[in-house]
Amino acid sequence: MVKKEIVYLDTNIFVTYYLKREGFDKIESFFKKNHNLNVEFVTSDWTLTEIVRVLRNEYKGKPKKVGEFIQELQREKRIFGTKFSFIDVSKEEKYDFGEFFFHIQKILLEYNNGFPDAIHSLIMRNNEIKYILTTDVKGFNGIRGITAINPLEVQNATTK
Repeated sequence: MVKKEIVYLDTNIFVTYYLKREGFDKIESFFKKNHNLNVEFVTSDWTLTEIVRVLRNEYKGKPKKVGEFIQELQREKRIFGTKFSFIDVSKEEKYDFGEFFFHIQKILLEYNNGFPDAIHSLIMRNNEIKYILTTDVKGFNGIRGITAINPLEVQNATTK
């Protein structure tokens, strides 16, 4: 059996989907080309929290509409017609907040990539995920073990 490649979905993919902003068509095309391949798309509860922050603070989204969108994502687990799943912050059973925040601090000190992206990259590292689908690759460039895939820049984008 061939192992599926796991791709973590960054917040901006969901924000683009919700707002139907520039890049929507390219991201939708990426999902159409990759959803039948040996790819599994995942994200985390942290992504949902960041979606709320971005839509409310940066785009002044109405709380009720944003809440309904979050609930839809949690219940349907589908974006651009493609299923995804939620992962925990770590595969490790006894991983606690103290360790989690210590590891975030280490990532911030090493890569200076900003708090939200440090959390995403730590969750990916803890779950042995190598790829992130994002339109903002600069927050992940240079992080050891992570490859950022920008669906807006990749021609005929496909993962391995």
